[in-house]
Amino acid sequence: MDYNLLENKFLNIIAYDVPFPPNYGGVIDIYYKVKALASLGIRINLHCFVNRNKAYSDELYDICENVYYYKRENGFSYFSSLPHIVNSRRSENLIFNLLQNDHPILFEGIHTCYYLSAPELKNRKKMVRIQDVEPEYYYNLYKNASGLFHKQYFYMESIRLRKYEKILHYADTLITLNIKDQEYYKKLFPEKEIINLAPFSAHSTVDIKEGMGSYALFHSNLTEADNKSAAIFLLKEVVKDTKVPFIIAGKDPDSELKHLCKERKVKILANPSDEKLDELIRNAQVNILVSFMPCGSKIKIYPALYHGRHCLVNSNMVRGSSFADVCHVSDSEDVLRNDLLQLMQQPFTKEEIQRREEVFGEISSEKKAEILSRLF
Repeated sequence: MDYNLLENKFLNIIAYDVPFPPNYGGVIDIYYKVKALASLGIRINLHCFVNRNKAYSDELYDICENVYYYKRENGFSYFSSLPHIVNSRRSENLIFNLLQNDHPILFEGIHTCYYLSAPELKNRKKMVRIQDVEPEYYYNLYKNASGLFHKQYFYMESIRLRKYEKILHYADTLITLNIKDQEYYKKLFPEKEIINLAPFSAHSTVDIKEGMGSYALFHSNLTEADNKSAAIFLLKEVVKDTKVPFIIAGKDPDSELKHLCKERKVKILANPSDEKLDELIRNAQVNILVSFMPCGSKIKIYPALYHGRHCLVNSNMVRGSSFADVCHVSDSEDVLRNDLLQLMQQPFTKEEIQRREEVFGEISSEKKAEILSRLF
């Protein structure tokens, strides 16, 4: 590819959150996508909606031509026909800034699609990065929520999102995160160009220690209900009675999880630094990751697969990806427990490292950025 030609390319990206620091799934994909595109010479106008707990980021100016910030409206209305995640991300300043150029626009998630059908943008190249099948995601949140308000909110949002999906008709191209989502949208929009492009991440080189570690590790953002449920499931159903040294590491574990770990004599590490978490992943014998959400792309599996030894998961963790070939996959707690015991005794080999390199060599950030650059 002639990178000099790409220096004349511009792209507007609308992000549903400020993608720095890249500390959770969706913004990890956005930040490292911007970084990879910028490394090819593409000049990016980044438009970010600011949540109340997120700050403006000077670091983004290092990789973007321009960075614009818009306040997200957090008030929720029961009477709006629009999904809250969309209705709260609209700004007259955004449409004004988009009209100051004629460059293509990448909408990050259906969250940012309020202006996708705007007549003013009729002749623009428009692409939507599908972060998830959002109606399914919110319906699963509804099923797993506790508390009447949250259940009502997630249920209403899932219904609104199902109706709102037709807005994607106005996009020239849809870009999914996994094959399952691609198949879903091909059925919904058979005439549309829909490509699959795995998430962008910080990890570009497989770097794994051979041999043996001495513990099993579960790492995640423990403020999310699904991740907390997964940690409790592992404690109560998988690691129990195995005598396997087990560590849980992640963001802001609550008192219930801390108490359960103390009761089970399991080490829990709250808010580890990036360096400490990387060290834990590299030195573990088994990285064990499970999810009860059958939708979404689980970006947290990337560091375990790039830098960790054995990876023990359930099928939700590898849904729609090629990662099942380099993981040990089961949805039964008994099989997970037996696999854990076996893997704790099984050295990680050079051949297994080579297999990881084969899988991830196909989806490097540079290659994904090149594919994306051909769309506009």
